[in-house]
Amino acid sequence: MTLRTIIESHVEKYMKPGKQFTAIILLLLIIFFLSPTHLPAQAIKNNNSSKSFLWEVSSNTATVYLLGSVHYASPDLYPLNPAITNAFNKSDALVVELSPFTLERKNMENIILQRGFYLGSETIRDNITKKAFDMLEDYLNKSHIPLLSVLKMKPGMLSYVLSSHQFKKMGLSPDLGIDVYFANKAQNKKEIIELETIEDHLSLIFDMPNESHFLKYTLLDLEKIDQLYNEIIKAWKHGDVDAINNMILRDYEKHPDLIPILSRIYYIRNMKMAAKIRDLLNTRQTYFVVVGAGHLVGDFGILNLLGQLNYKIRQL
Repeated sequence: MTLRTIIESHVEKYMKPGKQFTAIILLLLIIFFLSPTHLPAQAIKNNNSSKSFLWEVSSNTATVYLLGSVHYASPDLYPLNPAITNAFNKSDALVVELSPFTLERKNMENIILQRGFYLGSETIRDNITKKAFDMLEDYLNKSHIPLLSVLKMKPGMLSYVLSSHQFKKMGLSPDLGIDVYFANKAQNKKEIIELETIEDHLSLIFDMPNESHFLKYTLLDLEKIDQLYNEIIKAWKHGDVDAINNMILRDYEKHPDLIPILSRIYYIRNMKMAAKIRDLLNTRQTYFVVVGAGHLVGDFGILNLLGQLNYKIRQL
């Protein structure tokens, strides 16, 4: 049972019968694995179709295979590059942002209800800027989603609902995401280590410092994801980080108000995850680490942070 599944089933029960919009919640947006930041040339090799989105990071005693994950996918993503499956098979443990096997359904449902929806007469209209609400109405109209079906959702919850709805229309599933794929393969066979906690992930949904900006960020992303997704996956399969960055970089740079959102989603988490990976590199084992691909790249990405510590890094 994953957090995505728990939220999905709860929201579907919450939505009133007869609504045309069937909501499914996405744990991590597409923006969680595509970071609009500059790339550190010393850590990432580009434009080589034989490469995958996998890096080997080595210390004097340990090895970490670091894979960038796509959280929502279709069957076309598989089979994976043999370099990826070989690295997993050679590893002693799987390391993920959050394990899908450590969640308590009832507790999660209570948290979602308490933190994800407005009570009484309060709605999202009362809690975001007019500009953000106008953007929301425009997106809902284009997507044929009734406004009344989402008015009681808080901005963070609504961001995930809209993202999941879009991915479902595109034929993508969280059950085919790379992190879930390897978690299933590792269950009862390898130790599964978490880099973050469930509270860390819930905080990303419900505790953004400016919810209007977070919703705006989501809507800007959804405007183009349908057209770009296949190109993104192609670039991911080829390990072409430059191509992925070029597809999404410029639009976000035009919105300085989104920098605090990017910092919350990427940079702060990257530093914490890099510190935990550094601890793994001080052991005498081999680890297969799967995190959203956007966490790997950029000046504040995990690869650059580890590179500054003089570990040996090579793309596979």
